[in-house]
Amino acid sequence: MIPNRLSAARALVRLVEEDLDPVQPGIGICLDMGHAFLMGDLADAIEIVSGELMTTHVHDNRGQNDDHLAPFDGKIDWPTALMSLEKVGYEGLIVFELANTSTPREVLQKTLGVRRRFEEILA
Repeated sequence: MIPNRLSAARALVRLVEEDLDPVQPGIGICLDMGHAFLMGDLADAIEIVSGELMTTHVHDNRGQNDDHLAPFDGKIDWPTALMSLEKVGYEGLIVFELANTSTPREVLQKTLGVRRRFEEILA
């Protein structure tokens, strides 16, 4: 999801379900959680796209810009977001899409810490 009215959760679902060829395999939605948060209620977006959700882009922001911060460095309520994914039965990939805020090693170490926190929340 890119923050604009054409990529709003309901618009994406309508596109996939009504405008695209229904026999085309492998078509679905990549929910960009940072973008969805900028556009409104992330938990609501997860619920809306749940039937077409194929993958995710996971990053945080402060609610103003597309910062691509590591989760927990912005304003997204990650326990609620993760529980929303679990509630809709999402079992796909959690793909981190983070800005290079320091060295590659430090970004990867931070990402490993985030993954551990995600696992603790979901346990």
